[in-house]
Amino acid sequence: MPIPGPHKISLMVPNPSAVATMELALERFGGVVSSFIRPLENGRESWIIELYTDGAPRYDHVNEAVIEGALAAYIPAPDFILEPLPAIDWVAENQKSFQPIRAGRFYLHPSHDPAPPPPGAWPIMLDAGMAFGTGEHGTTLGCLLQIDSLALRRRAPKRILDLGCGTGVLAMASVLAWRGATVLGSDIDPDAVAVARANAGRNRLAGALRLVQADGLAAPALRRGGPYDLVIANMLARPLRALAQDIARVTAKDGRLILSGLRADQQTGVLAAYRRNGFRLETRHVIEGWATLCLRRGGRRLP
Repeated sequence: MPIPGPHKISLMVPNPSAVATMELALERFGGVVSSFIRPLENGRESWIIELYTDGAPRYDHVNEAVIEGALAAYIPAPDFILEPLPAIDWVAENQKSFQPIRAGRFYLHPSHDPAPPPPGAWPIMLDAGMAFGTGEHGTTLGCLLQIDSLALRRRAPKRILDLGCGTGVLAMASVLAWRGATVLGSDIDPDAVAVARANAGRNRLAGALRLVQADGLAAPALRRGGPYDLVIANMLARPLRALAQDIARVTAKDGRLILSGLRADQQTGVLAAYRRNGFRLETRHVIEGWATLCLRRGGRRLP
């Protein structure tokens, strides 16, 4: 039984690329994440990653995330330390440094920011809490830009699924981009679903989307909601490849799919998995080494 209260997760990885991948894998536990270089006795360097949470994550859940991150980074799974901390509101401290973010027409800002949004912007008030997705990471930013780009087209999706919704930011962005669409968000982590529901309430969007806890696409609520005209999946490359067939089953013919959470050098393997299942690449964004892909089921292939 974990000790209640804030905790710190600490581990060491061998290179900067692994830092970015492991941070993405760990940020599902929320809180403040930082990394720094540590010189080794042999003249080489390693990188220390520290994540401060405002709750007590289970050891087995952290272990699964570390293994998943290591596989995505092509490194051996590192040892980690999970330890309790003094009762300081680490998330609140982190939120003080969260500055408003502009992503196309979307304007993400923390609840403590009193400044009005720019004219014509789609504002989303957001507090990360125990979930991932404040728009600061290149993956979330890339997804927002893809949603904004799709919203400029005439054909609006009627059924939308945000798979692995985290804070709910992409589900809320979909509601703002396509008023009247049926939007469903899911996450395997119950804390993430709770945070997403709270954020939807803060933005007065709770009645416009449904949020459920689900592992992959096995939940009846997800199966009943399809086929989806747009599916958004912001997760790591390995689970994206594993879910390719299941995602294809719930995506409508000519439906679109936004994928992110993969490094630029992982695009080929992920694209191959989805091309085998009838998808074709339409557009892509690469931000700080992270790729976001927009695909169409049965669409025209892009070189």
